[in-house]
Amino acid sequence: MDKKIISLIVIVLAAAAFLGYFIWQGTSKSIPKISNQSLIVEKITASDGREIKLEDGAVLPYKFSIRGKVKNWMYEGEFPVFLTDSAGQVYQFTSAKAQGEWMTTDYVQFTAEMDLTGVPIMSNELELVFRKSNPSGDPKLDEQVSFAVTVE
Repeated sequence: MDKKIISLIVIVLAAAAFLGYFIWQGTSKSIPKISNQSLIVEKITASDGREIKLEDGAVLPYKFSIRGKVKNWMYEGEFPVFLTDSAGQVYQFTSAKAQGEWMTTDYVQFTAEMDLTGVPIMSNELELVFRKSNPSGDPKLDEQVSFAVTVE
């Protein structure tokens, strides 16, 4: 083969490997599936101190706390978080609460607590749902993010 063709092939392969590495690095981090990055869940902590990576298929304990940040999701410093099954049965409802000034266009830190102790959970197909506060009731302003989870 011609040396120019071999050099070109080596350069193309090196560039592909270089780009592939950075694409892989970007997707290997724990980034929840969110359409516009208006909600970022930073940490789920079990009552015994274990940290849980929130993603589809995550196994949550009966008692845990959630920490993260949101942008333009709060009304009066809160937004709803709940655990439901595929039939719509709500097992737990709580409010994520602002940790500081919530009337801003920047991200606002929030915390939420869930305690399912004593709650009879009848399904293994559960969803942890984060829903934007929408006091207007306008469906065009509705937004939510959910993760398929189980509780053990």
